[in-house]
Amino acid sequence: VIALVLCIAQVHVTAPLLHGARGLDAAQRSPAALHLRLMTLNVKYDVDDGARVSAQVRAADPDIVMLDELSPLTLRHLDLSQYPYRAGAANEHGYGFGVWSRWPVGYAFTDYQLKLPFHVGFVQAPGHLLALVQVHTRSPTNPGRAGVWRGQLCDLRRLLQHAYPTTIVAGDFNASRSDHGFAALLGGPGGFADVADGRGLLPTWPSRA
Repeated sequence: VIALVLCIAQVHVTAPLLHGARGLDAAQRSPAALHLRLMTLNVKYDVDDGARVSAQVRAADPDIVMLDELSPLTLRHLDLSQYPYRAGAANEHGYGFGVWSRWPVGYAFTDYQLKLPFHVGFVQAPGHLLALVQVHTRSPTNPGRAGVWRGQLCDLRRLLQHAYPTTIVAGDFNASRSDHGFAALLGGPGGFADVADGRGLLPTWPSRA
C-alpha cells in the first residue's frame, strides 16, 4: 500500500513535466500575441566563460538574455554586442546580473538591492510592456542556507502577487517542481506556468534540504 501511494505521488509530480500541464489559451494563440525567445544562464562568477557564453547565445539567438552571477571575469571575453539594449551590473562576489535585449530595457536598483535574490525590470517589446523578474536564490547546501532559500522563495511568491503587466520570471531558482516553494509560485493571480512542462525531467542544483 505504501509503495502504491508513493508511486501515485511520483506520477502526480512528474506528469506535467512529461506531458505538459496545459496547452496555449486563446490569448496565447492570438496572432497579436507576442512570441519571444529568452535565454537565462548562471555564468558562475569565478569562471572565465565569457567566450563560451557568447557562442551559446549566438547559436540560440534569443530575443532577451539574462545572466546570473555576472562578474568582471565573465565580461572579459563576453561579446553580446548584437543586442542594442543592456541593463544590470557585474560583481566579483556572485551578486552580479545582466540583461541584454533587442528592445528597450530598464532596471532600477541600488548597491544594496544588487544583493537581493531577485530584481524587477521592464522591457518594451513591440506592442507589449513586459515585466522581467530575474531570480538567483541561495543554494540550499546546508540547513542554514536552506532556511534562507525557503524564505527567498516565499518572498518571491509575495512579490508576484503585485499587478505587473505580462511577467516573465527566470533565473537560477536552485529549485525544481519537486520543491514546495517553487511549486507554490505556479498558478496564482498571475497564472504563472512552468516552461519545463512537457519537456521531461531536467537536472538542477542538488538539494539535500
